[in-house]
Order: sequence, then structure tokens, then C-alpha cells
Amino acid sequence: MSHAKRRERTRGQILARGLNRYLLRVYLGRGTDGKRRYSSKTFRGTFKSAERELTKMLGQVDAHTYVEPAKQTLAEYLDSWLLVSARGSVADKTHSDYTRLLRRHIYPCIGGRRLDRVTAPDIQGAYAAMTAKGLSPRTVQYTHMILNQALNRAVEWGFLFRNPGQFVSLPKQRRKEMQHLDGGSDCHPALSRRI
Repeated sequence: MSHAKRRERTRGQILARGLNRYLLRVYLGRGTDGKRRYSSKTFRGTFKSAERELTKMLGQVDAHTYVEPAKQTLAEYLDSWLLVSARGSVADKTHSDYTRLLRRHIYPCIGGRRLDRVTAPDIQGAYAAMTAKGLSPRTVQYTHMILNQALNRAVEWGFLFRNPGQFVSLPKQRRKEMQHLDGGSDCHPALSRRI
């Protein structure tokens, strides 16, 4: 076995854990205490696809873009973000609004998903559910602003490699149109009504 192959093996391992189920393990270096640090991830698929995934993980470790899989759910993360980050940066009423909107509309839909497994389609689905309940585009946009802020912080804190909230479409706010009454003046607002 070549020196490069041996080195590659010590940096990463694939351990069989059943039919088409593997544990991928990468070496992250030594911690501040001097102990070796590893990150593990369960992978389902063929052995060849597990090898490709391990190669991808090792490439991310080399590029310093690897993020260890989060153990917490989105709801657990948002609870800690609301307590640690948001509370000190916004007014009490704003903080209450953040908490109410996230707990009412995000937690029930996707709060139970593991933070690192939340996808743009998951978030899009939560917003679609809000729209289906008759909530205004403005409420959806405001909820998105809060969630997006929290997920950006998760990237900064190293819990996520990127924010899936950046890749969703938001409902457009309808412009209010004016309809004029017959015989009315175009200049006087009292003679027109909103629809």
C-alpha cells in the first residue's frame, strides 16, 4: 500500500454497520487538550457512494469548510438563539414577537428536524403552510427575516456550512389598487375606494 493511501486511511474510515449502512469517520486534528478529534456520520447507500462521501468530507476538512453534524433539532437551536443572541440585540416586545412567530409557525412544521438536515424545501413548505392558513405575505416575510437571521448566526457559530433559508421564494405583497367611482375625480382620495 502506498504512503498516500495509508495517510488517506488514517484521516478517514468507512465502517460497515449493516446492509448499505456505513459509519464515515474523519480525523479533525488535535483539540486544545491534545486529544485526537474525530467526526462521525452515518451514511446509507452503496460502498462506492460511501467512498465518494468520505472523499467529499475530507476535502471539506482540508478546505476548512467541514461542519460537524449537529445533534440538536432546529427548535432546540432556535430556543438557544432566542435566549443567547436575539434577547440582547432587540427590544423585549420584538423578542416576544420573534418567539411567538417561530413557535407558532416554524416549530410545528420543521422544528423537530435536525438542524443540519433542514433544507430549503423544508422551509419553503413551512411558508406554504402559513400562506394556506391565510396569513399575509408580510407575516411570512417577517417570519422569514427572523428565521434567516437565526440560520445566518448558525453558520457564523459553525453549526451549519450554509444557510438553507437563502434559497427560498417568499410570497409577494399585493399592491393595493385603486378603483374609481363613475363620475368621480381622479384627484380626490375620498372619491376612490381600495379593493
